[in-house]
Amino acid sequence: MGTDADILAIKKRLNSLGLKLILDFVPNHSAVDSPIVSSNIEYYVRAPKGTPTPYDSSEYLPNGIAYGGTKYDGQGGGWRDTA
Repeated sequence: MGTDADILAIKKRLNSLGLKLILDFVPNHSAVDSPIVSSNIEYYVRAPKGTPTPYDSSEYLPNGIAYGGTKYDGQGGGWRDTA
C-alpha cells in the first residue's frame, strides 16, 4: 500500500495531470491468495458449523472461508477473488 509520503507523491503527480485521487480502503476483504487467509483464518466469515465438506466451491474456499459477497454478508453472490 505504501507510505503516507507515497500516497502524497501519487496525489501530487495526478493533480499535475489534472486528475484527482480517490482512495477506497476495504478492510473487511482480502485477496484469496493472501497469506492471512491461511495464517489467520479466524479473521474471516467461514462456513457454518456442520456444513458438509468438501465445501461448496461457489461460496467457499477449500478451507471454508466464505468468498466476499456471499449470502452471509448480505451482498448476494460470491466474489471469487475475495475472501
